[in-house]
Amino acid sequence: MKLHEHEGKRLFAECGIAVPAGKVVTSAAEAESAARDLGYPVMLKAQVLGGGRGKAGGVAQAGDDAAVQKEARRLLGSSLRDLRIEALLVERRVPARGELYISYFLDYASEQLWLLFSSSGGMEVEALPADKVLRLPVAVRRGPDLAALRSFLEKQGLTKLGRAIGQLAESLYACVRKNDLLLAEINPVLIASDGSLVAADARVEVDDNALYRHEGIAAAKASRRDKSDREARAEALGLNGFVELDGEVGILASGAGLGMASMDLLQAAGLRPANFLETGGRITADLVQGALDLVLDQPGLRGVLVNLYGGINPMVEAARGLVAAVRTRDMGIPVVVKLFGNEQEEAWGLLEAAGIPTVRGIETEEAVEKLARLLGVRS
Repeated sequence: MKLHEHEGKRLFAECGIAVPAGKVVTSAAEAESAARDLGYPVMLKAQVLGGGRGKAGGVAQAGDDAAVQKEARRLLGSSLRDLRIEALLVERRVPARGELYISYFLDYASEQLWLLFSSSGGMEVEALPADKVLRLPVAVRRGPDLAALRSFLEKQGLTKLGRAIGQLAESLYACVRKNDLLLAEINPVLIASDGSLVAADARVEVDDNALYRHEGIAAAKASRRDKSDREARAEALGLNGFVELDGEVGILASGAGLGMASMDLLQAAGLRPANFLETGGRITADLVQGALDLVLDQPGLRGVLVNLYGGINPMVEAARGLVAAVRTRDMGIPVVVKLFGNEQEEAWGLLEAAGIPTVRGIETEEAVEKLARLLGVRS
C-alpha cells in the first residue's frame, strides 16, 4: 500500500526525522490560510500517489496570497498522470545549500533489504553514475552498516555531515522496521543552512500483509486514489487482481497463471490484452457476473476471453454468473469461454443454452483460436 507524501512524512516525524512544517488542504481558501500561518514562501504539492510530480507540474512555489490562490486553483481538481488531485500539501519552504538522497527498499529478486544513498538528490538521481551511489545490503537484525556509510561519505567529501547522515540512516531504518515498510525514500534530503537534514519528500510503501498491525495506516486504505475507477471496483468486488492495459481483448481468469498464459497466447495470435484479471478461489455467480461486467465496461473492446479452471471453484456457479452478465447487456462483441473442472458438464450446458461460445477442451490455445476466428484475425 502506497502512502501519500504527508502520510509518509508523519511516519518519518514519529521516528525523529525532521520534516518541513506543513498542512494538507482541499481548497484554494484553505491553501491561502495555511500559507499565511506557515509564513511565505511556501511550496504547494499535489497529493497523488506516484513519482515525477515536479516534472509533471504537480509542485509549485508561492511567495504571496495571489500566487497561492492561482496555483491551488490550477492544481486542485486537475489530473496528474491520470490521478485526480483532491488535496495539496502546503509547506514552509526550507532554504537549502545542498541535496542528498536516501532510501531503504526490499528487493524481491535478491530477497534482501537494501540501503541506497547518494550525495546528489533531486529528479535526476536515477541517472547518476555508479560511483555517486552507495548500495548496501542491510542485515535486518543489525541495521545499516554505518562504517561502510562513513567510508563512502569520506570519498564524497561529506565527512562534516557524517554524524547527521548516520543518524538519518538509523532513524529511517527504525521507521522501516516499526511500520513494516517495503520502501522508504527521501528525495531530496535537504541540507539546511545550519547543517541539519530535512526530509523534503516521502515515498513510502507499506506491506499489505502487515496492515493488521498498523491500525492508523490501515484506516487510510479506503481513501486510496492510486487506482482507476475500474480497479477500485475490482477491489470492492473482492477480485484478487485487476490491471488495466491498452489492448482490445478482455480477460477473465480464475488464477494468475491462467491469466498470464491467456495474455501470452492472445499476443501470439495477434491480439492485445485489455486487462489482467484473476478471480482467486472464491467464485460465486455474483462475483463472476460482476467481474465480466467490469471487463466489458472497458472502452474499445472487440472481444472477451474467459479462462476458468474448477479445482475448488464450482464451475456451475461461474457459468450462472457469465450467463447473467451476458443476458443483462446488449452484447456487441463475442465472449468465448474455456471452462474446465469441478461441475463442468452442467456448466457447459448452461453456457451453450445461452448461446455463449464455449470450448470444452483443456487447451487455452483452442479458445484463443476460436475468438480470433470470430474477430476475423488469422494467427
